[in-house]
Amino acid sequence: MFSKPIFKQSVRSNGALWLVITLVTSALFSNFIIRFDPADFGALSSAAEGTAFGSVLSGFGTILGTLGTFYEMIAIMLGLVYIIFSANNLVVNEVDSGSMAYTLSTPIRRSTVIFTKMAYMIGSIVLMFGILTGVGLGVSELAHHNVSGSPMTEDVEATADAMDRKPSYVRKHLYMIKDDKYAMQAGAEARKMDKTAYGEYLDQAILRDSYKAAATKLTDNRQDKYSDSDKDKDEIEITEQELAKKPQLMMKDNDALEAGAKVTGQSVNGYRNSVND
Repeated sequence: MFSKPIFKQSVRSNGALWLVITLVTSALFSNFIIRFDPADFGALSSAAEGTAFGSVLSGFGTILGTLGTFYEMIAIMLGLVYIIFSANNLVVNEVDSGSMAYTLSTPIRRSTVIFTKMAYMIGSIVLMFGILTGVGLGVSELAHHNVSGSPMTEDVEATADAMDRKPSYVRKHLYMIKDDKYAMQAGAEARKMDKTAYGEYLDQAILRDSYKAAATKLTDNRQDKYSDSDKDKDEIEITEQELAKKPQLMMKDNDALEAGAKVTGQSVNGYRNSVND
């Protein structure tokens, strides 16, 4: 059902095209991610509202929306170009040149020829988009730290410079910014806010991150508790949004309180009191 010689011949005849399409798409993909700026892309999305391009650019306010648009407009289009040209090389060109007749005159069964060429086509497409996914995740993490769940914004980078700390460390300890007047000033300028408004923004960001950490720990503990029950994943999982609406869900779970408190830089009792308020 599978012929190595035919598979190798398919790779040789289409490998260059596959490599070019993969490299070009990866380069465009990386450029989209590196140059992404929420303010600029959001302004572009807002300006397009009510126009023929409004629906196409509606997701440009977030990096996920931007990458979704990229896939729809460019990645899939270039993938189709590869499919059309490689399918032409695999079958049509071989029929026209007479090489297909030569292949079919050998002891190799026709079903083996078709299966092998189909395996190459499917495998090359899966590999192409697998590489694109890997490139996207890698560049996104390096440029914005989105994969790890700690996106690096301009104010975090500015405050990190002011405190002479690594941005990744400051992102995980946002409460440190509020204790440093120079960092507060740098962050406010980066966000184009006054210091009071920036302080309120930080409070919301810290609280959101604390709910996320507490929700993760609370879910882990519930999974251990209900591992032998018939409850499904949705019944066990506690999301950040659910916890924000009902903070009392974590009041009896010291592990969740400790995880949330760590994000805010407070003691467990201090965090419990601040959440209750």
